[in-house]
Amino acid sequence: MRNLLFILIGVFLVLGCSSDADTTITEHKNWKAVPLKYAKHFRLLQKGEQFRLILLDPDTKEEVQSIPIAPKSNERIICLTATLTGMFCELDVRDFVIGVTAENQLYDPQMKKRFKSGDVDAYGDFTQLSLERVANAHPNVILYNFVNNEFPHKEKLEKFGVQLVVVNDWLEAHPLAKAEWIKVVGALTGTFDEANSLFEKIETNYLAIREKVSQFEEQPSIISGNLISGSWYAPSGENYFGILIKDAGGDYTYKDSKGTRSLALPLEKILDDNQNTSIWLNPGVPTKKQLLQLNSHAALLAAFENGTYGYARNSNKFWEQSATRADFVLDDLAHIFHPEMNDDYTFHYYAPLQP
Repeated sequence: MRNLLFILIGVFLVLGCSSDADTTITEHKNWKAVPLKYAKHFRLLQKGEQFRLILLDPDTKEEVQSIPIAPKSNERIICLTATLTGMFCELDVRDFVIGVTAENQLYDPQMKKRFKSGDVDAYGDFTQLSLERVANAHPNVILYNFVNNEFPHKEKLEKFGVQLVVVNDWLEAHPLAKAEWIKVVGALTGTFDEANSLFEKIETNYLAIREKVSQFEEQPSIISGNLISGSWYAPSGENYFGILIKDAGGDYTYKDSKGTRSLALPLEKILDDNQNTSIWLNPGVPTKKQLLQLNSHAALLAAFENGTYGYARNSNKFWEQSATRADFVLDDLAHIFHPEMNDDYTFHYYAPLQP
């Protein structure tokens, strides 16, 4: 254990986003705010090649963490969130990633190849992270989602120069706000210009699809989610997926519900409200047989027979890519709701449930 402490002191003091050079990044004067069109849970400041990431409290929007970023100091990143792993892949900066949650959660073929070769390792859930394994990996940055648990060994890791970055992209209310977190990955990896260009492309595609479907007068009725532990969890109308349904030209049953968190509804209400709803999204399984095993009441919904769609056949692909490629998700939903748009359309993520 004593040897481990020496390793930590010797290694982490020379690594990470926080280096001696960072002492010059002590004030915001002469820093330029990076324009953010949708994201609400972070801010970025830029001066030359250096950035400062300001993380905001999701509820109060007050600053909770200010992180200096020098791109050339972040070559070893443990990424414990699938959505940002997908962003590293989209920007073709996989070499920065040395750790992920689990191999069986990866989709990207090149990232899986890096895992097989030993260039990437699995660290599991961050609440059970091993200090010794982290020490042996010599990371600069650890990216993770906050879920009401204190990061283990937080003070020791920060003392030794490891930046712990809370990624709250999953709390963003707009699909393009989630995608805008790619600017953070761009800042971390020295590919900020590329990240901006990609985001602009995604935004342009998204807005063009939204405009196209707005011309359809007829909107099919939509329900989403499924029964879990006695409650049906469905997105609220102001949730990012509720917005996706609206922007894709669907008439979501709970479109008028407020807030960005999921709704927990009793089965009786779902059955009363959705007897004749035409399309059911995201039931959580790839086949109707599994759906009936999971929820024996599924067949009571009209959409069960011919209108149920999900991403469960390739869920790793969806969770790794969909936060970034909001335009692809919108395109899939638009073609489910309005198949007359293109008979030859190839879906990115969604498919009808199999028998």
